[in-house]
Amino acid sequence: MLLEEKIFYLLYLPFTCWSERFDKRQQLLFGNEDAACEVEPATETKVPEHTRKTGGRRVPPQHLPRVRVEHDLLEEEKQCSCGSCLNRIGEEVSFQYDVIPARFQVIENIKFKYSCSNSKCKQPPITAQQSPPAPLPRTQASPGVLAWVGSSKFADGLPLNRIASIAGKRFGVPFTSTTLADWMIKGAEQIISPLVATMENALDGHDYLHIDETTLQF
Repeated sequence: MLLEEKIFYLLYLPFTCWSERFDKRQQLLFGNEDAACEVEPATETKVPEHTRKTGGRRVPPQHLPRVRVEHDLLEEEKQCSCGSCLNRIGEEVSFQYDVIPARFQVIENIKFKYSCSNSKCKQPPITAQQSPPAPLPRTQASPGVLAWVGSSKFADGLPLNRIASIAGKRFGVPFTSTTLADWMIKGAEQIISPLVATMENALDGHDYLHIDETTLQF
């Protein structure tokens, strides 16, 4: 048991914080036990003083939409204690970040049907076409739902079963991971692949291309 403990200590010692400390037994490598290591005297280096910036609240980005909410005094408060009316002299603005959470809704595509008013006419009824057409025919996926599922999976790294769980628990939408996987596969085949092919054809039409091989970190 003692031998195992010594072996463990010798194997563990090089990886501890003491591994870089000087061992006096290293002096034996130079043939003199009393040899002392010459160490240069420590010198003091003055670091110039600097001023630390105080942490302040940043102004929200300008591209975010603004919703102006005005907070005014009550009518009875707009009168001074001396009896005169108060005049507005300015305003004080403070900012709050707000977010509109995702909300599911059902789009009812109503297609009107028409038939000839002549009872003797044998022409079949005409049904209006959906405009714009569905991104994935014979599915219940809208462009917004496909974008939400795709960004959640590929941008946020959420698995499809967790996305289906979020849709069910938060919004009461009965999605399954199998349905979402089918939408992603069909979306890649019918929407993304034609776009990639068009981009490749556009690139092949040039004599030379400038390419940056740097990988992207998400």
